[in-house]
Formats: sequence, C-alpha cells, structure tokens
Amino acid sequence: MFKNDGFVAPPQNRTSCTAPIAILVIGLISLLTALGLELVLSVTQQSQTFDEACHVFAGYHYGKNSDFGINPEHPPLVKLVAAAPLLQIPLLDL
Repeated sequence: MFKNDGFVAPPQNRTSCTAPIAILVIGLISLLTALGLELVLSVTQQSQTFDEACHVFAGYHYGKNSDFGINPEHPPLVKLVAAAPLLQIPLLDL
C-alpha cells in the first residue's frame, strides 16, 4: 500500500521548539535584572577602601609619565589597568 521512499514528514507541532527559547530568554532577563539590582543596592554598602584612590593616582601617574616612583611597593599592572580609563580623558596637570 504505502511505499517508503525516504521522505520524512515535517513535524506537525512547531510551538514545541519555541517554548525552550522563551524560557531561556525569560531566565536570562531575570538573571540580568537580579544582577543589576544587586549592583545598584550594593553601592551604598561597598565603596572604595582608604587606599584605592592612591593606587588609581599612582596608575595614572605611571601611564602619563612612565615614572614608577609614586607607589613602588606594589606591582604596577593592576594600577595601570585601574587608571586606564583616566588616561583617555584630557585632565589638567597640576
């Protein structure tokens, strides 16, 4: 009666493929919202420590003048990375 010539019928229910994608998108949006709320709410509780401003200034001075004498007791790479955004801003030299 029916001859199987290798033809496979397409799936009848196409909504089953979009359901996992919708769940994934909702989960992603939920996680990003939770991350944003946690970042905003932690700003009031966690601020810079007493020496971070000195390290950022030392990194800025390292990047501008190539002089590593401001704060020689710590390696300069982290300070240079922390001050990298400041190097792009035209600041006044005092």
